Amino acid sequence: MKTIFSWNALLEEIKSRKLFEWLVTYGIATASILELVDLLSGHFKWSDYVFEIIFVIFCWGGIPASTIFAWYHGKKGKQRFEKSEIVLYLFIFFVTLGFIFRIFNTSNESPQIYPHTIRSFIHPPEKTTFAYYGLGGNSIALSPNGNSLAFVAIDSLGNQHLWIRQLNSLTAQRLFGTEGANYPFWSPDSRFIGFFAEGKLKKIDMFNGQPLTICNAPMGWSGTWGRNDVILFSTSPPSVIYMVSAAGGEPSAVTMLDTTRGEWTHSWPHFLPDGDHFLYLTDIARGGMGIREGASVHSSLI
Repeated sequence: MKTIFSWNALLEEIKSRKLFEWLVTYGIATASILELVDLLSGHFKWSDYVFEIIFVIFCWGGIPASTIFAWYHGKKGKQRFEKSEIVLYLFIFFVTLGFIFRIFNTSNESPQIYPHTIRSFIHPPEKTTFAYYGLGGNSIALSPNGNSLAFVAIDSLGNQHLWIRQLNSLTAQRLFGTEGANYPFWSPDSRFIGFFAEGKLKKIDMFNGQPLTICNAPMGWSGTWGRNDVILFSTSPPSVIYMVSAAGGEPSAVTMLDTTRGEWTHSWPHFLPDGDHFLYLTDIARGGMGIREGASVHSSLI
């Protein structure tokens, strides 16, 4: 009878402190908040770790904290925290921080990549042909996120334009205002496309907008867009590698021809993954002939 009385007393105490009401209310509020965060994550393309961090805070930290708060404050008359209560809250706080730290450490680990092969045929739009520059250039560029393809196509009247095709679509869209476009390349966020036309280096937003001129680039040859909003490009040989802000400005040379080695031109810059260094090709003139020597690594831009 003593044991039964103790359980009954405990249940009565739980009821008097409204522990179940507190937890049910907290559970409904938490579920609503997590659902809202999930919707916002999909709309704004947040990282999955944002949802995981909020989940840890509300579940691992919030549920114990809510239980303790309900137990100590669910009954009228309790107006201040006791020392034991403060210790428990601090313990929950530091445990929650530990879980968040663990999540961030896990997010920095390189994901496992499984090799796979994709085979596909990509045809030019109707009544057009792909622009072909031989060994001197490239008219096709795949976006960094692997979802879109930018290319130059020539119509039956000989007009040359920039086109874009989503790889999950069978149709391509012409980007208006890109007459005479050459040598397309992408911004790191896969939103803008840089290209050369009318003696200028230009960019265009793939979703909306008209082409914007970045700088003069007579006979633009090749370009690459760094994550610090820096663009490197070269012009028709003989040339060096130039640097300009993607927002626009006056280009400046970042390489110099070594005439003692017979260097004739620098071309085809390409940013390395660190975003600070880049590769470029060096052509050397020997015996009246241009010999492509290979790639060189330039020092940091920052």
